[in-house]
Amino acid sequence: MRDTEFLGAGDPGALEALLGIGDRNVAFVALTEAFRRFGWLAAKTDPLGLSCSAEVPAIAPERYGLRPADAEHLQRAYCGGIGWQIGHIECSERRTWLAASAEEGFAPEIARRKRALDLIASAEMLEAVFDRRLPGAKTFGLSGCETMVVLLDRLLDAAAWQGIEAVNVAGVHRGRSTLMALVFGKPIARLVADAKGVPEVPEDLGASSDSPYHLGWTGAVNLPNGSLEVSVAPHPSHLSVVAPVVQGRTRASQDRGHAVLPIAIHTDAAFAGQGINAEMLQLSGLPPYDIGGTIHVILNNQIGFTTDMAEARTARTPADVARMTGAPIVHVNGDDPDAVL
Repeated sequence: MRDTEFLGAGDPGALEALLGIGDRNVAFVALTEAFRRFGWLAAKTDPLGLSCSAEVPAIAPERYGLRPADAEHLQRAYCGGIGWQIGHIECSERRTWLAASAEEGFAPEIARRKRALDLIASAEMLEAVFDRRLPGAKTFGLSGCETMVVLLDRLLDAAAWQGIEAVNVAGVHRGRSTLMALVFGKPIARLVADAKGVPEVPEDLGASSDSPYHLGWTGAVNLPNGSLEVSVAPHPSHLSVVAPVVQGRTRASQDRGHAVLPIAIHTDAAFAGQGINAEMLQLSGLPPYDIGGTIHVILNNQIGFTTDMAEARTARTPADVARMTGAPIVHVNGDDPDAVL
């Protein structure tokens, strides 16, 4: 079957010879498989236009003796604001399910779109207030990536709908204050106090707090589909170190019978460049470490502190290391709220 998929993606004539069939159905099957494997390379997922969508000969319908109209549905599914990178998944059942999800399409309900717009507007307003009222404070703004608020809000709401009791979050610097306030439920007064250096510990203890953008938070969050507890772990500057810590906390809760979902948030250079992520992924399916999966959200700034993409990694994308586990990688245009939803 793997040989058939390979030939179908690159040479419909060879596939035809292999199967002994010569009709449009075979060509369409080959074209569909090509889109499932390579369509993400042509997806319009870069809002800045810095990494242009590649020309992908394997998904040209003419190569299969078909017309452009024959590929319109596949173009919409795989080459729009979402890039479904699923060709590396060896489990045919998982690939089929993901392909069906991509090809059936998705139109967010009006209520969800309104909530998304409200969250984006709130994020922009909050960032502006922080900039004005806390000059000089390191708030690590979310400017330009406000749909991150939409994504995480949707993930938490889906978790509540699925009956998840709690979500453990491994966070990042980028947008931390805004995400804490609008998604994770930390009071704004506490965030302001943190930014001003007011420690959470009593003054008479003579103890100091950590950097405000390293501090965590645990509290209840109310969502359209219910409420759940959200725990954002504190973290050091070596950001990705906190992800396996959160996974360990999740495993401990699951062993006690609780339904807990881990979400790890990374930035592009941290995920691609910190070796602990490869170690974490390599161990993730082994019995002592298995927690049923983690949702990893990579915020692609397209620059790692002072390093651009061309000098930051060998891989095509910052998520490439996740292919080792057969995990689906979904690339999304951050300026397309509907795609993010």
